[in-house]
Amino acid sequence: MLVPLDGDPDHEGGLPPAAGLAQVCAAALHLIMVVVPTLPTEQAAAAKLLPSAAATLLDLTQQEAAAYLDGWVTELQVDAPEVSAEVSRGDPVTVIVQTARRIRADLIVLGTHGKKGTDAFWSGSITPKISARSRRPLLLVPVHDPA
Repeated sequence: MLVPLDGDPDHEGGLPPAAGLAQVCAAALHLIMVVVPTLPTEQAAAAKLLPSAAATLLDLTQQEAAAYLDGWVTELQVDAPEVSAEVSRGDPVTVIVQTARRIRADLIVLGTHGKKGTDAFWSGSITPKISARSRRPLLLVPVHDPA
C-alpha cells in the first residue's frame, strides 16, 4: 500500500486505517512525501539571485520530510508487518502515480477533506488528480478540519 503524506496533521488520518489494513492483509506500507522543487512566491525572487541558497533550503526541506517520515515508520512498525518510506522531489501527483506503479502498490491510501469542484481546485487538492491519473484503487479516508 502506498500512503502519501504532506506533513498536514489532518491528512495523517489515513495512517491508522492503512496500518490496520496492512496488519490484517499482511501487506507492506510505503510512505511517501513529495517536496515540490519550487519556493513560495515571497522566496522565489531571492532564489533567482541566490540559487545555492534556494538549493540548500530545498535540501533542508527534504531532510525535514525524511525525519517526519522516519517518525511514522518507527510508530507504524508496531502494527504493520513492513513499513518503508521515501522522500522525492517533483510534482506530487506525478511522483505519487509513478511511485504506485514502480512499487506495484495494490492500493493508494489518502486522507481527504472530501472537497470537490472549485473547492478542491482552489485548495490544491491532489486527490481528484491522482484518481484521474492512476488505475490503482484508492482508499479515501475522510478527515475533518479541527473545529
